[in-house]
Amino acid sequence: MDAYGGGGAAGGAQAALPQIELMRLEIQFMTDMISKLSDQCFRKCIGNSFGDGNLTRAEKECVDRCVDKYMDVRSRSFFHLIIPPLQPSRARLLACAMP
Repeated sequence: MDAYGGGGAAGGAQAALPQIELMRLEIQFMTDMISKLSDQCFRKCIGNSFGDGNLTRAEKECVDRCVDKYMDVRSRSFFHLIIPPLQPSRARLLACAMP
């Protein structure tokens, strides 16, 4: 144990564990999101038409719109779910900061 009550190097390693777990969760979240996005946009824009090895112009435009729409909905839902619960906290912080 060091002078500050920590475990020295072992304490640092233990403190890094939650950070590593958060990184793992973030990677898993992003992987799931990309998988869902790929599946949905592929089904919608390409489906079973494999006439050519390359995407047609219409397919590319469809995929672009699909990705834009998906990301827009994700960001809007994030702001509706996350920001409102933070509003009272933000108001309290602003009130405390005012002289």
